Amino acid sequence: MNSYLTQTGGLIFILTAFLSLTAISILGGCSSDEDSSSGSDGDSDSDSDGDSDGDTDGDSDGDTDGDTDGDTDGDSDSDSDSDGDAPDCAGGKYDEGHDLCWQHPKATEASWGDSKTWWPTANKYCNEGTMGDNSDWRLPTRAEFMDMLGGCPDDVINGAHGRCNSCAKSDTCSSLFGNDFYYYWASDPEEGFPDFYWGGGFEDGMISTGNGIKMEIYVRCVHSGK
Repeated sequence: MNSYLTQTGGLIFILTAFLSLTAISILGGCSSDEDSSSGSDGDSDSDSDGDSDGDTDGDSDGDTDGDTDGDTDGDSDSDSDSDGDAPDCAGGKYDEGHDLCWQHPKATEASWGDSKTWWPTANKYCNEGTMGDNSDWRLPTRAEFMDMLGGCPDDVINGAHGRCNSCAKSDTCSSLFGNDFYYYWASDPEEGFPDFYWGGGFEDGMISTGNGIKMEIYVRCVHSGK
């Protein structure tokens, strides 16, 4: 009897162990199915959404801006040494409004150094000049500078130092010489000041005087007619 119970108990133990192992196996299989299912769903969703959205914006912007700017600047430089559009005359450019031929380009005597000189040398150069096969050259007067620049206030017209139009703002001067900005001798002495002579500044329209013996400035001679 005891032997029979012992055998029966052993069989029950073995059967119980077998059922436990079977249950564990079944539960483990279900768990792996859930993992593979959640993994495939999560990865495919997050990858297909995230990668297809972030690259369609941002790569197609950026290159349409910025390449259309940049080439619109810097191609229209003005040439400050360009000639004006006034007609030519014998040895220069013709001011039709005042029937006066202005030497162009300006005097460039090598012996003066940088084309500038004192008043006596300038006066002699113009009086003896033969530019354009013309022998009637002379230094322009103070009044001729003012007429050509224009825009002079009354006190300057009446003999004071002061400013008229700059060459760039003067229709006549810019048509003759482009954007000239130098200062030139006139023929007139300044009353009461020995050795001082008038001149005209094209950069700022200044009509003023300087010491003709000590000061060197530029020269443009004139003659009447073409």
